Amino acid sequence: MIFGKESFRKRNNGKYLIGYQLSSKTAQISFLRIGENQPYTFSMVAGMEDYNLPLCLYRQEEQNLWAMGKEALERGETDSRGMVDHLLEKAYLGESVELMGQRYASRALLALFVKKSLSLLNLEITLEQVAAIVFVVDRLDADKVTALREMTEYLQLPRIEMQLMTKEESFFWYNLHTEQSLWKGQVMLYEMDESTLISFRLSVNRNTTPLVTLIERKAYPQWKGFFGQGAQNKDEGFLRLCQEDFQGRSISAVYLIGDGFGGDWYQASLRFICKNRRVFRGNNLYSKGACQGLLQKLEPDRLAQSYVYLGEDKLTANVGMNLLRQGEESYLAILNGGNNWYDCRKEWDIILEGSNQLSFRITPLTGRNIVEYSMLLSGLQSRGQHYCRIHLEAWLSSPRELQVKAVDKGFGQFYPSTNRVWEETIEL
Repeated sequence: MIFGKESFRKRNNGKYLIGYQLSSKTAQISFLRIGENQPYTFSMVAGMEDYNLPLCLYRQEEQNLWAMGKEALERGETDSRGMVDHLLEKAYLGESVELMGQRYASRALLALFVKKSLSLLNLEITLEQVAAIVFVVDRLDADKVTALREMTEYLQLPRIEMQLMTKEESFFWYNLHTEQSLWKGQVMLYEMDESTLISFRLSVNRNTTPLVTLIERKAYPQWKGFFGQGAQNKDEGFLRLCQEDFQGRSISAVYLIGDGFGGDWYQASLRFICKNRRVFRGNNLYSKGACQGLLQKLEPDRLAQSYVYLGEDKLTANVGMNLLRQGEESYLAILNGGNNWYDCRKEWDIILEGSNQLSFRITPLTGRNIVEYSMLLSGLQSRGQHYCRIHLEAWLSSPRELQVKAVDKGFGQFYPSTNRVWEETIEL
């Protein structure tokens, strides 16, 4: 949770949450006013569903001014020297970019694009009215998290909370805010661009408390062969894929996302998909779902507390320690399962009495196969001290790797601190 519930309402009533989707070629911005239920997506053309902003910049040499989006594309067609695209990939790689004889950090350029694009909302929202922004991307690993966090530092918006989210999680939150009849069975999402096709299949285990939601991702490398073919061949190929995916499953709703579903080439497929199912087509599901998910993290309601999404980016176990507090055994919760692994971090101090071991309890969310893990602080007792204050830090470097850092802080005037450091990786 970003702020405490009362503090959040008091400080941010009437402000906005922004869901900002970043993909290879485009960006998209949805926004939700705190206190309301319906997110809206910014359109480049008023009254039309023109949601995708080309993810590129153009530097004008004469005035040292920057253009973005469609304007940058148009200028780049006549003079490519000032044009830079594929900003997200370049930021992930940490590349520098040379334009007009000057070099720029790619993550700084991505931040420049984000800031300029947010200014497009000025007729609706100013940055002073924004409480939090969540960036939606297609999967996260440690390097991508580092790149995106560095990009948010370049934004220099310290009063705005910044979070990250994957497409799968935004799909989960979007579904949670639709009518429940749509997800009484499993829910399919197909996303298609000019060269790739992927799907997400959402299912709910209704025999657990809270209800566990899973999303299975599937790629279709064979689909690449259908691009460039006629409408009938594409339609037949997509129909076969859908028939295989739906076989033996109760699918209650289907979403068709992406520019690849433009036009009317998939008529036979659509007839099959629509049989006893609700079907939706659009391009702004992820950014709207991100807004709704961010609101639930800020101020969870009863529905959100009844469901837990366990995706590949989630910590699937609770991590804690058994300690003595005022002479009585007590459990200290350190990291909570169900949270995004890249958001899991904690610092705290403990006092060791006549021991050089730390004991961690790792409890899977299933409740089974609980692990007690001991971390040895070798050499801690070599000075003969009986008490020692240890400063601890714990964080995840991946969904399955817990990093623990311990620092010897001594014990007041009796045992000066050596600042000796122990580090360990615990496989979850």
